[in-house]
Amino acid sequence: MNLLIVDDEKIIVEGIRLLALDSGYSFENIFSAYSGREALDILEREEIDIMFSDIKMPMLGGLELIERTKQLEYVPEIVMITGHAEFEYAQRAINAGIVGYVLKPIDENLFWELLKKAVDRVAQRKHVTEYDDLTHEVMDLKTERLLNVVFKGGVLSGEDVQWLNETIGAGGDTQYVLISVHLTFDEKFSDGYETILYEIRQQLRAVLKNETDIRLMCFLYGSTSNEFYYLCISERGFQGLESALHQFYREYHSCIPVEIYISLSDARKKITRELFTHSQEAYYEHYLKPDLYIFQYTGSANFQKVSSIEDELKAIEIHICNGDMMNLKKNLERIFSVAYIKNSELNVRAVYFLTANTLIMTFRKINIEIPSALADELLSETILSAIHRVEELGEYMYNFAFELLVDQEDYFPSTDMVIKRIVHYVNANFSQDLSVKETGNQFGLTPNYLSQRFKNETGMSFVNYLNNLRMEKACGLLKNSDIKISEIAKQIGYNDNQYFYRVFKKYMGKTPIEYRLGAD
Repeated sequence: MNLLIVDDEKIIVEGIRLLALDSGYSFENIFSAYSGREALDILEREEIDIMFSDIKMPMLGGLELIERTKQLEYVPEIVMITGHAEFEYAQRAINAGIVGYVLKPIDENLFWELLKKAVDRVAQRKHVTEYDDLTHEVMDLKTERLLNVVFKGGVLSGEDVQWLNETIGAGGDTQYVLISVHLTFDEKFSDGYETILYEIRQQLRAVLKNETDIRLMCFLYGSTSNEFYYLCISERGFQGLESALHQFYREYHSCIPVEIYISLSDARKKITRELFTHSQEAYYEHYLKPDLYIFQYTGSANFQKVSSIEDELKAIEIHICNGDMMNLKKNLERIFSVAYIKNSELNVRAVYFLTANTLIMTFRKINIEIPSALADELLSETILSAIHRVEELGEYMYNFAFELLVDQEDYFPSTDMVIKRIVHYVNANFSQDLSVKETGNQFGLTPNYLSQRFKNETGMSFVNYLNNLRMEKACGLLKNSDIKISEIAKQIGYNDNQYFYRVFKKYMGKTPIEYRLGAD
Protein backbone atom coordinates (compact mmCIF):
# COMPACT_ATOMS: atom_id res chain seq x y z
CA MET A 1 0.00 0.00 0.00
CA ASN A 2 1.00 3.60 -0.64
CA LEU A 3 0.29 6.29 1.96
CA LEU A 4 0.24 10.06 1.37
CA ILE A 5 0.39 12.58 4.24
CA VAL A 6 -0.62 16.18 3.41
CA ASP A 7 -0.20 19.09 5.84
CA ASP A 8 1.53 22.47 5.68
CA GLU A 9 3.07 21.81 9.10
CA LYS A 10 6.12 19.54 8.88
CA ILE A 11 5.79 18.46 12.51
CA ILE A 12 2.28 17.09 11.80
CA VAL A 13 3.50 15.23 8.70
CA GLU A 14 6.38 13.65 10.60
CA GLY A 15 4.12 12.74 13.54
CA ILE A 16 1.64 10.91 11.29
CA ARG A 17 4.47 9.14 9.47
CA LEU A 18 5.78 7.78 12.77
CA LEU A 19 2.29 6.70 13.84
CA ALA A 20 1.82 4.90 10.51
CA LEU A 21 5.15 3.08 10.91
CA ASP A 22 4.12 1.99 14.42
CA SER A 23 0.69 0.78 13.27
CA GLY A 24 1.84 -2.70 12.21
CA TYR A 25 0.70 -2.23 8.61
CA SER A 26 3.18 -2.61 5.79
CA PHE A 27 3.43 0.41 3.50
CA GLU A 28 5.36 0.19 0.28
CA ASN A 29 5.82 3.96 0.20
CA ILE A 30 4.95 6.84 2.52
CA PHE A 31 4.81 10.13 0.60
CA SER A 32 4.78 13.61 2.14
CA ALA A 33 3.29 16.82 0.73
CA TYR A 34 3.16 20.29 2.29
CA SER A 35 0.48 21.83 0.09
CA GLY A 36 -2.61 20.71 -1.80
CA ARG A 37 -0.95 21.31 -5.17
CA GLU A 38 2.11 19.25 -4.20
CA ALA A 39 -0.24 16.47 -3.08
CA LEU A 40 -2.12 16.58 -6.38
CA ASP A 41 1.15 16.18 -8.30
CA ILE A 42 1.92 13.03 -6.30
CA LEU A 43 -1.63 11.68 -6.73
CA GLU A 44 -1.41 12.12 -10.52
CA ARG A 45 1.79 10.10 -10.86
CA GLU A 46 1.46 7.54 -8.03
CA GLU A 47 -1.29 5.09 -7.04
CA ILE A 48 -2.04 6.34 -3.55
CA ASP A 49 -4.19 3.97 -1.49
CA ILE A 50 -4.69 6.09 1.64
CA MET A 51 -4.37 9.85 2.13
CA PHE A 52 -4.32 11.80 5.40
CA SER A 53 -4.91 15.47 4.53
CA ASP A 54 -5.23 18.70 6.47
CA ILE A 55 -8.48 20.51 5.73
CA LYS A 56 -6.99 24.01 5.66
CA MET A 57 -3.95 24.74 3.51
CA PRO A 58 -2.82 27.61 1.27
CA MET A 59 -3.42 27.58 -2.52
CA LEU A 60 -5.34 24.29 -2.69
CA GLY A 61 -7.12 23.31 0.51
CA GLY A 62 -8.30 19.94 1.76
CA LEU A 63 -11.89 20.08 0.53
CA GLU A 64 -10.85 21.16 -2.94
CA LEU A 65 -8.17 18.47 -2.92
CA ILE A 66 -10.88 15.87 -2.23
CA GLU A 67 -12.80 17.17 -5.20
CA ARG A 68 -9.76 16.96 -7.46
CA THR A 69 -8.86 13.43 -6.35
CA LYS A 70 -12.26 12.21 -7.52
CA GLN A 71 -11.24 13.09 -11.06
CA LEU A 72 -8.23 10.78 -10.84
CA GLU A 73 -8.00 7.30 -12.29
CA TYR A 74 -7.07 5.90 -8.89
CA VAL A 75 -8.97 7.42 -5.95
CA PRO A 76 -7.47 7.00 -2.45
CA GLU A 77 -9.28 6.46 0.82
CA ILE A 78 -9.17 9.78 2.64
CA VAL A 79 -8.93 10.80 6.30
CA MET A 80 -9.17 14.52 7.07
CA ILE A 81 -6.99 16.24 9.68
CA THR A 82 -8.62 19.26 11.25
CA GLY A 83 -8.51 21.71 14.10
CA HIS A 84 -11.50 22.62 16.26
CA ALA A 85 -12.13 25.76 14.14
CA GLU A 86 -12.72 23.61 11.03
CA PHE A 87 -14.61 20.85 12.86
CA GLU A 88 -17.92 21.63 11.13
CA TYR A 89 -16.20 21.64 7.73
CA ALA A 90 -14.73 18.21 8.39
CA GLN A 91 -18.15 16.82 9.28
CA ARG A 92 -19.48 18.09 5.99
CA ALA A 93 -16.57 16.48 4.18
CA ILE A 94 -17.74 13.05 5.37
CA ASN A 95 -20.68 13.47 2.99
CA ALA A 96 -18.12 13.53 0.19
CA GLY A 97 -17.25 9.90 0.94
CA ILE A 98 -14.17 10.19 3.14
CA VAL A 99 -13.30 7.65 5.83
CA GLY A 100 -13.51 10.14 8.68
CA TYR A 101 -11.64 12.91 10.44
CA VAL A 102 -9.17 13.28 13.27
CA LEU A 103 -8.72 16.43 15.36
CA LYS A 104 -5.42 18.15 16.17
CA PRO A 105 -3.60 17.31 18.41
CA ILE A 106 -3.94 13.81 17.02
CA ASP A 107 -5.27 11.09 19.32
CA GLU A 108 -3.26 7.91 18.67
CA ASN A 109 -6.13 5.49 19.29
CA LEU A 110 -8.47 7.36 16.95
CA PHE A 111 -5.71 7.59 14.34
CA TRP A 112 -5.16 3.80 14.35
CA GLU A 113 -8.93 3.19 14.29
CA LEU A 114 -9.35 5.36 11.18
CA LEU A 115 -6.24 3.89 9.57
CA LYS A 116 -7.63 0.37 10.07
CA LYS A 117 -10.93 1.44 8.52
CA ALA A 118 -9.10 2.90 5.51
CA VAL A 119 -6.92 -0.21 5.12
CA ASP A 120 -10.05 -2.42 5.21
CA ARG A 121 -11.68 -0.30 2.50
CA VAL A 122 -8.58 -0.59 0.30
CA ALA A 123 -8.47 -4.36 0.75
CA GLN A 124 -12.16 -4.73 -0.09
CA ARG A 125 -11.78 -2.54 -3.17
CA LYS A 126 -8.81 -4.48 -4.49
CA HIS A 127 -10.81 -7.72 -4.38
CA VAL A 128 -13.31 -6.26 -6.83
CA THR A 129 -12.50 -7.39 -10.36
CA GLU A 130 -13.81 -4.30 -12.06
CA TYR A 131 -12.83 -1.01 -10.49
CA ASP A 132 -15.88 1.04 -9.65
CA ASP A 133 -15.02 4.47 -10.97
CA LEU A 134 -16.89 6.84 -8.64
CA THR A 135 -16.53 9.73 -11.07
CA HIS A 136 -17.23 8.01 -14.37
CA GLU A 137 -19.78 10.65 -15.35
CA VAL A 138 -17.20 13.37 -14.78
CA MET A 139 -14.47 13.56 -17.37
CA ASP A 140 -10.97 12.38 -16.59
CA LEU A 141 -8.01 14.71 -16.39
CA LYS A 142 -7.09 14.20 -20.05
CA THR A 143 -10.48 15.47 -21.15
CA GLU A 144 -10.25 18.43 -18.79
CA ARG A 145 -6.80 19.27 -20.16
CA LEU A 146 -7.91 19.07 -23.80
CA LEU A 147 -11.02 21.17 -23.19
CA ASN A 148 -8.92 23.82 -21.48
CA VAL A 149 -6.66 23.90 -24.54
CA VAL A 150 -9.69 24.43 -26.79
CA PHE A 151 -11.21 27.13 -24.57
CA LYS A 152 -7.90 29.02 -24.38
CA GLY A 153 -7.58 29.10 -28.16
CA GLY A 154 -4.98 26.37 -28.49
CA VAL A 155 -4.69 23.84 -31.32
CA LEU A 156 -5.16 20.12 -30.76
CA SER A 157 -3.49 17.36 -32.69
CA GLY A 158 -5.63 15.23 -35.00
CA GLU A 159 -5.38 12.34 -32.55
CA ASP A 160 -6.56 14.50 -29.64
CA VAL A 161 -9.45 15.90 -31.69
CA GLN A 162 -10.57 12.37 -32.56
CA TRP A 163 -10.26 11.21 -28.97
CA LEU A 164 -12.21 14.21 -27.66
CA ASN A 165 -15.00 13.76 -30.20
CA GLU A 166 -15.30 10.06 -29.42
CA THR A 167 -15.30 10.71 -25.68
CA ILE A 168 -17.86 13.50 -25.44
CA GLY A 169 -19.64 13.39 -28.77
CA ALA A 170 -23.34 14.02 -28.23
CA GLY A 171 -24.63 13.37 -31.72
CA GLY A 172 -27.97 14.35 -33.24
CA ASP A 173 -29.32 17.79 -32.46
CA THR A 174 -28.33 17.84 -28.82
CA GLN A 175 -26.64 20.97 -27.53
CA TYR A 176 -23.50 21.54 -25.50
CA VAL A 177 -24.09 24.15 -22.83
CA LEU A 178 -21.27 25.72 -20.84
CA ILE A 179 -22.35 27.00 -17.44
CA SER A 180 -19.97 29.62 -16.05
CA VAL A 181 -20.23 30.45 -12.36
CA HIS A 182 -18.50 33.58 -11.03
CA LEU A 183 -18.39 34.35 -7.31
CA THR A 184 -17.68 37.53 -5.37
CA PHE A 185 -17.00 36.94 -1.67
CA ASP A 186 -17.31 39.27 1.27
CA GLU A 187 -13.74 39.60 2.59
CA LYS A 188 -14.81 39.13 6.19
CA PHE A 189 -15.79 35.54 5.37
CA SER A 190 -12.43 34.71 3.78
CA ASP A 191 -11.67 31.99 6.31
CA GLY A 192 -14.65 29.96 5.11
CA TYR A 193 -14.05 30.65 1.42
CA GLU A 194 -12.91 27.18 0.49
CA THR A 195 -15.75 25.44 2.26
CA ILE A 196 -18.39 27.69 0.72
CA LEU A 197 -16.85 27.23 -2.73
CA TYR A 198 -16.83 23.47 -2.32
CA GLU A 199 -20.45 23.38 -1.20
CA ILE A 200 -21.56 25.61 -4.08
CA ARG A 201 -19.91 23.30 -6.60
CA GLN A 202 -21.43 20.21 -5.04
CA GLN A 203 -24.89 21.75 -4.76
CA LEU A 204 -24.96 22.92 -8.37
CA ARG A 205 -23.81 19.52 -9.55
CA ALA A 206 -26.55 17.81 -7.52
CA VAL A 207 -29.22 20.15 -8.94
CA LEU A 208 -28.07 19.53 -12.51
CA LYS A 209 -27.99 15.75 -12.02
CA ASN A 210 -31.63 15.77 -10.92
CA GLU A 211 -32.71 17.17 -14.30
CA THR A 212 -33.60 14.21 -16.51
CA ASP A 213 -32.76 15.88 -19.82
CA ILE A 214 -29.36 17.19 -18.68
CA ARG A 215 -26.25 15.08 -19.02
CA LEU A 216 -23.44 16.46 -16.87
CA MET A 217 -20.27 16.09 -18.82
CA CYS A 218 -17.35 17.79 -17.15
CA PHE A 219 -16.26 20.12 -14.37
CA LEU A 220 -13.61 22.69 -15.26
CA TYR A 221 -11.65 25.06 -13.04
CA GLY A 222 -11.47 28.70 -14.07
CA SER A 223 -8.40 30.89 -14.41
CA THR A 224 -9.10 32.32 -10.93
CA SER A 225 -10.30 30.69 -7.72
CA ASN A 226 -13.66 32.50 -7.88
CA GLU A 227 -14.89 30.91 -11.08
CA PHE A 228 -15.66 27.43 -12.36
CA TYR A 229 -17.53 25.78 -15.23
CA TYR A 230 -19.81 22.82 -15.90
CA LEU A 231 -20.09 21.45 -19.43
CA CYS A 232 -23.47 19.82 -20.02
CA ILE A 233 -25.44 18.23 -22.81
CA SER A 234 -29.07 19.25 -22.93
CA GLU A 235 -31.52 18.50 -25.70
CA ARG A 236 -33.38 21.70 -24.92
CA GLY A 237 -30.29 23.92 -24.50
CA PHE A 238 -30.91 26.97 -22.33
CA GLN A 239 -34.52 26.03 -21.64
CA GLY A 240 -33.53 22.68 -20.21
CA LEU A 241 -31.28 24.37 -17.66
CA GLU A 242 -33.29 27.43 -16.75
CA SER A 243 -35.41 25.92 -13.97
CA ALA A 244 -32.47 24.06 -12.42
CA LEU A 245 -30.28 27.16 -12.29
CA HIS A 246 -33.01 29.34 -10.80
CA GLN A 247 -33.59 26.65 -8.15
CA PHE A 248 -29.89 26.55 -7.32
CA TYR A 249 -29.67 30.34 -7.07
CA ARG A 250 -32.75 30.67 -4.83
CA GLU A 251 -31.57 27.98 -2.44
CA TYR A 252 -28.00 29.22 -2.05
CA HIS A 253 -27.88 32.94 -2.61
CA SER A 254 -30.00 33.76 0.43
CA CYS A 255 -27.86 31.84 2.91
CA ILE A 256 -24.23 32.42 1.90
CA PRO A 257 -22.05 35.58 1.93
CA VAL A 258 -21.37 35.60 -1.79
CA GLU A 259 -22.62 37.16 -4.98
CA ILE A 260 -23.25 34.55 -7.69
CA TYR A 261 -23.37 35.27 -11.41
CA ILE A 262 -24.22 32.51 -13.89
CA SER A 263 -23.70 32.81 -17.62
CA LEU A 264 -24.51 30.33 -20.37
CA SER A 265 -23.55 29.71 -23.96
CA ASP A 266 -24.44 26.84 -26.25
CA ALA A 267 -23.23 25.09 -29.38
CA ARG A 268 -24.63 22.30 -31.56
CA LYS A 269 -22.63 19.14 -32.29
CA LYS A 270 -19.21 20.74 -31.86
CA ILE A 271 -17.21 22.20 -28.99
CA THR A 272 -15.15 25.27 -29.94
CA ARG A 273 -13.46 28.19 -28.18
CA GLU A 274 -16.54 30.29 -28.95
CA LEU A 275 -18.44 28.25 -26.38
CA PHE A 276 -16.11 29.70 -23.73
CA THR A 277 -15.79 33.26 -25.08
CA HIS A 278 -19.55 33.55 -25.50
CA SER A 279 -20.13 32.54 -21.88
CA GLN A 280 -17.61 35.22 -20.83
CA GLU A 281 -19.38 37.86 -22.92
CA ALA A 282 -22.67 36.91 -21.33
CA TYR A 283 -21.13 37.20 -17.86
CA TYR A 284 -19.86 40.73 -18.49
CA GLU A 285 -23.45 41.87 -18.88
CA HIS A 286 -23.68 41.92 -15.06
CA TYR A 287 -21.77 45.22 -15.16
CA LEU A 288 -24.73 46.78 -16.92
CA LYS A 289 -27.59 44.77 -15.39
CA PRO A 290 -26.84 44.59 -11.64
CA ASP A 291 -30.32 43.29 -10.79
CA LEU A 292 -29.89 40.09 -12.83
CA TYR A 293 -27.83 37.03 -11.92
CA ILE A 294 -28.30 34.64 -14.87
CA PHE A 295 -27.14 35.74 -18.30
CA GLN A 296 -27.46 34.01 -21.67
CA TYR A 297 -25.32 34.74 -24.68
CA THR A 298 -27.48 36.25 -27.40
CA GLY A 299 -24.94 37.04 -30.09
CA SER A 300 -24.83 40.78 -29.38
CA ALA A 301 -21.87 43.09 -29.49
CA ASN A 302 -19.35 42.09 -32.14
CA PHE A 303 -16.04 43.82 -32.57
CA GLN A 304 -16.89 45.21 -35.98
CA LYS A 305 -19.30 47.73 -34.51
CA VAL A 306 -16.78 50.28 -33.31
CA SER A 307 -18.22 53.51 -34.69
CA SER A 308 -19.55 54.62 -31.30
CA ILE A 309 -16.13 54.39 -29.66
CA GLU A 310 -13.78 55.44 -32.47
CA ASP A 311 -13.50 59.05 -31.31
CA GLU A 312 -12.70 58.00 -27.75
CA LEU A 313 -10.03 55.56 -28.94
CA LYS A 314 -8.43 58.28 -31.07
CA ALA A 315 -8.47 60.59 -28.05
CA ILE A 316 -6.55 57.96 -26.03
CA GLU A 317 -3.78 57.98 -28.63
CA ILE A 318 -3.63 61.80 -28.68
CA HIS A 319 -3.46 62.10 -24.87
CA ILE A 320 -0.69 59.50 -24.59
CA CYS A 321 1.38 61.06 -27.39
CA ASN A 322 1.02 64.47 -25.73
CA GLY A 323 1.72 63.12 -22.27
CA ASP A 324 -1.61 64.59 -21.13
CA MET A 325 -2.29 62.24 -18.24
CA MET A 326 -5.09 64.30 -16.73
CA ASN A 327 -7.20 64.14 -19.90
CA LEU A 328 -6.23 60.50 -20.48
CA LYS A 329 -7.65 59.70 -17.07
CA LYS A 330 -10.87 61.57 -17.81
CA ASN A 331 -11.03 59.86 -21.21
CA LEU A 332 -10.76 56.38 -19.71
CA GLU A 333 -13.24 57.20 -16.93
CA ARG A 334 -15.75 58.24 -19.61
CA ILE A 335 -15.19 55.09 -21.69
CA PHE A 336 -15.62 52.78 -18.71
CA SER A 337 -18.79 54.31 -17.34
CA VAL A 338 -22.02 52.34 -17.23
CA ALA A 339 -23.92 55.06 -19.08
CA TYR A 340 -21.37 55.21 -21.91
CA ILE A 341 -21.29 51.45 -22.51
CA LYS A 342 -25.07 51.18 -22.35
CA ASN A 343 -25.36 53.79 -25.08
CA SER A 344 -22.69 52.20 -27.28
CA GLU A 345 -23.07 49.26 -29.62
CA LEU A 346 -20.58 47.19 -27.61
CA ASN A 347 -20.55 45.23 -24.37
CA VAL A 348 -18.01 45.57 -21.56
CA ARG A 349 -15.72 42.88 -22.92
CA ALA A 350 -15.58 44.44 -26.37
CA VAL A 351 -14.88 47.92 -24.94
CA TYR A 352 -12.12 46.51 -22.74
CA PHE A 353 -10.24 44.73 -25.51
CA LEU A 354 -10.62 47.56 -28.00
CA THR A 355 -9.18 49.96 -25.43
CA ALA A 356 -6.40 47.54 -24.45
CA ASN A 357 -5.37 47.11 -28.08
CA THR A 358 -5.39 50.89 -28.58
CA LEU A 359 -3.04 51.34 -25.61
CA ILE A 360 -0.61 48.71 -26.87
CA MET A 361 -0.59 50.02 -30.44
CA THR A 362 -0.04 53.59 -29.22
CA PHE A 363 2.91 52.57 -27.03
CA ARG A 364 4.48 50.80 -30.01
CA LYS A 365 3.90 53.90 -32.14
CA ILE A 366 5.91 56.05 -29.72
CA ASN A 367 8.56 53.33 -29.34
CA ILE A 368 7.81 52.38 -25.75
CA GLU A 369 8.48 48.70 -25.17
CA ILE A 370 5.85 46.76 -23.22
CA PRO A 371 7.11 43.63 -21.40
CA SER A 372 5.47 40.62 -23.05
CA ALA A 373 4.11 39.29 -19.74
CA LEU A 374 2.44 42.65 -19.05
CA ALA A 375 0.93 42.81 -22.54
CA ASP A 376 -0.34 39.22 -22.23
CA GLU A 377 -2.00 40.05 -18.92
CA LEU A 378 -3.67 43.14 -20.38
CA LEU A 379 -5.03 41.15 -23.34
CA SER A 380 -6.28 38.19 -21.29
CA GLU A 381 -9.59 37.55 -19.59
CA THR A 382 -7.90 37.57 -16.18
CA ILE A 383 -8.45 41.26 -15.42
CA LEU A 384 -12.09 41.11 -16.47
CA SER A 385 -12.66 38.15 -14.16
CA ALA A 386 -10.90 39.77 -11.22
CA ILE A 387 -12.58 43.21 -11.41
CA HIS A 388 -16.28 43.43 -10.64
CA ARG A 389 -17.04 47.13 -11.23
CA VAL A 390 -16.84 48.63 -14.69
CA GLU A 391 -15.39 51.87 -13.32
CA GLU A 392 -12.42 49.94 -11.90
CA LEU A 393 -11.51 48.80 -15.41
CA GLY A 394 -10.86 52.44 -16.34
CA GLU A 395 -8.67 52.87 -13.25
CA TYR A 396 -6.71 49.74 -14.16
CA MET A 397 -6.17 50.98 -17.74
CA TYR A 398 -4.96 54.37 -16.50
CA ASN A 399 -2.53 52.87 -13.98
CA PHE A 400 -1.21 50.54 -16.68
CA ALA A 401 -0.51 53.48 -19.00
CA PHE A 402 0.92 55.68 -16.27
CA GLU A 403 3.41 53.06 -15.06
CA LEU A 404 4.74 52.73 -18.59
CA LEU A 405 4.95 56.46 -19.16
CA VAL A 406 6.16 57.68 -15.78
CA ASP A 407 9.83 57.29 -16.70
CA GLN A 408 9.37 58.59 -20.24
CA GLU A 409 9.75 62.30 -19.58
CA ASP A 410 9.83 63.11 -23.30
CA TYR A 411 6.13 62.27 -23.43
CA PHE A 412 5.08 64.52 -20.58
CA PRO A 413 4.50 68.20 -21.04
CA SER A 414 7.13 70.44 -19.57
CA THR A 415 7.44 69.44 -15.94
CA ASP A 416 7.97 73.07 -15.09
CA MET A 417 4.56 73.93 -16.53
CA VAL A 418 2.87 71.06 -14.71
CA ILE A 419 4.34 72.05 -11.37
CA LYS A 420 3.41 75.69 -11.97
CA ARG A 421 -0.19 74.58 -12.49
CA ILE A 422 -0.04 72.50 -9.30
CA VAL A 423 1.42 75.40 -7.31
CA HIS A 424 -1.35 77.64 -8.60
CA TYR A 425 -3.90 74.99 -7.59
CA VAL A 426 -2.46 74.69 -4.08
CA ASN A 427 -2.34 78.48 -3.65
CA ALA A 428 -6.02 78.69 -4.59
CA ASN A 429 -7.16 75.72 -2.49
CA PHE A 430 -4.87 75.69 0.57
CA SER A 431 -7.88 76.14 2.88
CA GLN A 432 -9.33 72.83 1.66
CA ASP A 433 -8.44 69.34 2.86
CA LEU A 434 -5.53 68.98 0.42
CA SER A 435 -3.27 65.94 0.13
CA VAL A 436 -0.69 64.66 -2.31
CA LYS A 437 -3.11 61.93 -3.43
CA GLU A 438 -6.04 64.31 -3.99
CA THR A 439 -3.87 66.80 -5.86
CA GLY A 440 -2.35 64.03 -7.96
CA ASN A 441 -5.84 62.87 -8.92
CA GLN A 442 -6.61 66.36 -10.17
CA PHE A 443 -3.61 66.31 -12.50
CA GLY A 444 -3.48 62.65 -13.45
CA LEU A 445 -0.31 61.97 -11.47
CA THR A 446 0.49 59.31 -8.89
CA PRO A 447 1.40 60.58 -5.39
CA ASN A 448 4.99 59.30 -5.65
CA TYR A 449 5.59 60.91 -9.03
CA LEU A 450 4.03 64.24 -7.96
CA SER A 451 6.08 64.35 -4.75
CA GLN A 452 9.31 63.63 -6.59
CA ARG A 453 8.76 66.19 -9.36
CA PHE A 454 7.42 68.84 -6.98
CA LYS A 455 10.52 68.66 -4.80
CA ASN A 456 12.85 68.69 -7.80
CA GLU A 457 11.20 71.83 -9.19
CA THR A 458 10.45 73.82 -6.00
CA GLY A 459 13.20 72.63 -3.68
CA MET A 460 10.76 71.50 -0.98
CA SER A 461 8.27 68.71 -0.50
CA PHE A 462 4.61 69.13 -1.29
CA VAL A 463 3.70 68.90 2.41
CA ASN A 464 6.30 71.50 3.43
CA TYR A 465 5.16 73.86 0.70
CA LEU A 466 1.53 73.54 1.78
CA ASN A 467 2.34 73.99 5.47
CA ASN A 468 4.60 77.00 4.79
CA LEU A 469 1.83 78.61 2.75
CA ARG A 470 -0.70 77.98 5.53
CA MET A 471 1.68 79.35 8.19
CA GLU A 472 2.18 82.52 6.16
CA LYS A 473 -1.57 83.01 5.97
CA ALA A 474 -1.97 82.21 9.69
CA CYS A 475 0.71 84.74 10.70
CA GLY A 476 -1.00 87.45 8.69
CA LEU A 477 -4.36 86.75 10.36
CA LEU A 478 -2.83 86.55 13.85
CA LYS A 479 -1.02 89.85 13.35
CA ASN A 480 -3.69 91.86 11.56
CA SER A 481 -6.99 90.59 13.02
CA ASP A 482 -8.64 89.60 16.27
CA ILE A 483 -10.19 86.44 14.78
CA LYS A 484 -10.23 83.53 17.23
CA ILE A 485 -7.32 81.15 16.78
CA SER A 486 -9.73 78.21 16.28
CA GLU A 487 -11.37 80.11 13.41
CA ILE A 488 -8.00 80.94 11.88
CA ALA A 489 -7.12 77.23 11.96
CA LYS A 490 -10.30 76.38 10.04
CA GLN A 491 -9.73 79.17 7.52
CA ILE A 492 -6.34 77.84 6.53
CA GLY A 493 -7.34 74.14 6.30
CA TYR A 494 -6.90 72.70 9.82
CA ASN A 495 -10.00 71.21 11.43
CA ASP A 496 -8.01 69.93 14.42
CA ASN A 497 -6.92 72.81 16.70
CA GLN A 498 -4.30 70.75 18.51
CA TYR A 499 -2.74 69.66 15.24
CA PHE A 500 -2.67 73.30 14.07
CA TYR A 501 -0.89 74.32 17.32
CA ARG A 502 1.74 71.58 16.81
CA VAL A 503 2.40 72.48 13.16
CA PHE A 504 2.56 76.23 13.96
CA LYS A 505 5.02 75.65 16.80
CA LYS A 506 7.17 73.45 14.57
CA TYR A 507 7.37 75.98 11.75
CA MET A 508 7.34 79.27 13.69
CA GLY A 509 9.15 78.29 16.89
CA LYS A 510 6.31 79.56 19.14
CA THR A 511 2.63 78.94 19.73
CA PRO A 512 -0.07 80.97 17.91
CA ILE A 513 -0.83 82.79 21.20
CA GLU A 514 2.82 83.62 21.75
CA TYR A 515 3.11 84.81 18.15
CA ARG A 516 0.05 87.06 18.49
CA LEU A 517 1.25 88.56 21.74
CA GLY A 518 4.75 89.04 20.35
CA ALA A 519 3.40 90.58 17.19
CA ASP A 520 1.54 93.16 19.20
